[in-house]
Amino acid sequence: SSLSGTTAVAGFVLGSKENGRKIVMANAGDSRAILAYEENGKLKVKELSEDQNPDREDERRRILSCGGRVEPLMDENGEAIGPY
Repeated sequence: SSLSGTTAVAGFVLGSKENGRKIVMANAGDSRAILAYEENGKLKVKELSEDQNPDREDERRRILSCGGRVEPLMDENGEAIGPY
């Protein structure tokens, strides 16, 4: 389809608990990786990646500079839905 796209998130942990760990993340598209952890008996969340979608001005410019297009999806009545 001319409106198809790709989205993926991948990550892995390097190191050990004793020597320190490092998390390496990669993402494409409007997917987000998060890490949930407990701190002082409460569950906390840390974002590990940023969505890559045309709502971000830098991503919109990148898409357009590569010859892509950013436009709204049209519903069955011809009305635009979505941010663009």
